[in-house]
Amino acid sequence: MILGIQTTQPKGFILYFLEDQKSRQLDYPENAGDELPSAILNQVKPEELSGLILLAGKGSFSAVRSAAIIANTLALSRNLPAIFETPVNESNESVLLALARGRKRLAEGQSDFPLAPYYDREPNITKQP
Repeated sequence: MILGIQTTQPKGFILYFLEDQKSRQLDYPENAGDELPSAILNQVKPEELSGLILLAGKGSFSAVRSAAIIANTLALSRNLPAIFETPVNESNESVLLALARGRKRLAEGQSDFPLAPYYDREPNITKQP
């Protein structure tokens, strides 16, 4: 099974559990970053994973960082290949194409590990009055 973590939504994460003939997705709000590891492990056993795909670009600074940390930790601890892909936009079609590119690269034996967080703009981490 391949785990995809999408952070291209304005607020939150989408987890993809990709198998040969089926897939499923779960949506999580941005503030659920600390819950993602247990959410992943509630859905799949680590030994069932064969690779990881991180989809990043537009998304919150914190979500992108959290997802990269989780993906790198799983990749390192389970010796898994990890792929970074950037969807062209937030549309479902663009995300599915990015997942397909990632799956193809994994099948070819590629890996981008370690995955570095990618931001499509300067981080805005200060509160405005």
